Amino acid sequence: IVVNTKKGLAGKPQILAEMKYGLNQPNRGPVRFLNGPELYDLQKRYYTENYRVNNGSLSPQYPTLQGYLDNRLPALADVQNSFDWQKYGFINSNTKEVNLSARGGTENTRYYIGGTYYDEQSTGVNNGLQRTTFRINLENKLTKRLTTNISLNGIFDSGKRENSNTGTFLYSMIPWVNPYNADGSLKSVLQYKMNGNIKKSENPIFENQYNYIHNKAQRFNGSIRLDYK
Repeated sequence: IVVNTKKGLAGKPQILAEMKYGLNQPNRGPVRFLNGPELYDLQKRYYTENYRVNNGSLSPQYPTLQGYLDNRLPALADVQNSFDWQKYGFINSNTKEVNLSARGGTENTRYYIGGTYYDEQSTGVNNGLQRTTFRINLENKLTKRLTTNISLNGIFDSGKRENSNTGTFLYSMIPWVNPYNADGSLKSVLQYKMNGNIKKSENPIFENQYNYIHNKAQRFNGSIRLDYK
């Protein structure tokens, strides 16, 4: 089997241009995260029942149910200002590809020149790949018996991905942990109340502005072949 794709042909120059475009949507499966009010109501029911069952040990420190709930639950203002981390962690994106090539030649010299630009943005945050490739094939008939074939191709990759794994940390993010201040600026550190304790953690949206992985690669391949018949 002889494959003549991406080789020159004798005759008039042939130019080919092609463009592809695709839309990417995240597949979250059956998992659905609770929003702020839903999680608040669930915890409130839990702590209410816990106070009833363990009233003997809890009442000395918390004489009333409301006092116990105020200690364990976040402020309603924080709950009402909840953030949808799932919309941040999974996004709609697109993929683009452009191909351009030209080939032609004479009975003695034939050429092929082609290039591709590929741009894929992941459905995850700060994840994507941009790739540029080129190929040059040159066939030259020096004599009736001797033919040279010169081939050169290259690949240039520029990739980006977040330093932390959004898909993993989503399972530990609490909806009333809003990453933005009241003025719209990003918080450098997240501070929130959970199970009666004040906790701190990094703000992934803030961190992703500065801390991410930028992969770059360049690859070249070439060959020269002599055919004598």
